[in-house]
Amino acid sequence: MRSTSEEAFLRLFKYYHRFSRDSVEGELPRDNADEMLSMVRRCSASDPDAFAPLFEKIVRSDEISNDYATSIMEGLIRHVVCRLSHPGECMSDSPLPDRVRRVRILLDWLARHRFLWEKSGEIAAMVNACADIPKELEDIEAFIFCLFRLADHPDPEEAEPDTLTSEGLHDASSHSIRGKTAETALLLASSLLKRKRRVHPLLSSLLLRFATDGHPGVRASLLKHLPAFARYDSEGAWRLCRAAFQLPHPLLWDHGEPFLSDQCDKNFKQVRHYVERIRNEAFDTAAEVWGKVSAMACLSGHIEADRLSDDILFLKNEDAWRGVDEAFKERITRADTLHAALLTATQYISFVHEMEKIRQPEWFHEWLSQLSVSAPLSAIQIRENLAR
Repeated sequence: MRSTSEEAFLRLFKYYHRFSRDSVEGELPRDNADEMLSMVRRCSASDPDAFAPLFEKIVRSDEISNDYATSIMEGLIRHVVCRLSHPGECMSDSPLPDRVRRVRILLDWLARHRFLWEKSGEIAAMVNACADIPKELEDIEAFIFCLFRLADHPDPEEAEPDTLTSEGLHDASSHSIRGKTAETALLLASSLLKRKRRVHPLLSSLLLRFATDGHPGVRASLLKHLPAFARYDSEGAWRLCRAAFQLPHPLLWDHGEPFLSDQCDKNFKQVRHYVERIRNEAFDTAAEVWGKVSAMACLSGHIEADRLSDDILFLKNEDAWRGVDEAFKERITRADTLHAALLTATQYISFVHEMEKIRQPEWFHEWLSQLSVSAPLSAIQIRENLAR
């Protein structure tokens, strides 16, 4: 039997359910707690302004289960995440400016009610979707408070270095609670710097904590966003890179490659140290990373082409050559101007001629076919050089 207070709540909920703008169709389930909680969750997601007021009524009651309050929070989180990540699929057409107010409601609830943290997975998804929202100092500090709470979560569990696979590392980076929270912390820092705001000292401390996390997947969450972060704080990005690679897992180098490649132009003195480390410490698993970063350094004028081709011939490693090829592909196909693309293509042909028994990849011939349409004379010249 339900208590009198719970019956009163259900009548109140039925009223909200009936008159909400986007209420879920169907009768209220009877004597089925799971169905009831699910409906509360869906109604809160559909019309958060109508159902959020019920949250405090439930919490103040001594006889209504806090599970209903948790469901309202979950619904509001679903609404916020949907509006930010998948606006076309969201159940409600409420205006986006309301997102700041609703995120503040969630942050306030989380600061005052510990029982809500049983849903840490949903909370981690919410803050990840809202990393660019906090602008006022009070909101930023409340947001950082959430990140610190999530940073202590045991997910992902500690992994044995010898048994961790690339799939497991990726899963921990993208789907674990600490992995998503680490990503959120760096996205928040980048958002603040983009708006010419200083990074809060507590946030800087938290970033270093994630950069030295015992699970490589959590560190990978930071590494994949370092190129963007470095545009605003190069020194800070290198500080995080050094921390993440103090005791690197062999599989972690692949996640550091975009940052190292991106830094070849302006900071090769620092990049050189990591190129040497990959070759000495992790060449068996990261030869492709070594090849790509080395080729990027070559294209930036820091490594002689003859030296790189000699190294590739000496090492006789297909992965290393694949990395070199990928570097040239990026520079040619993503060049800002035709002149830059043609210059890099000429370097590529010269490099290939130095290599024995190297077959030109399909991407290069596809690029030449496209070039034949936009710049036929240039394409003819390149084909002639390639045939020599």
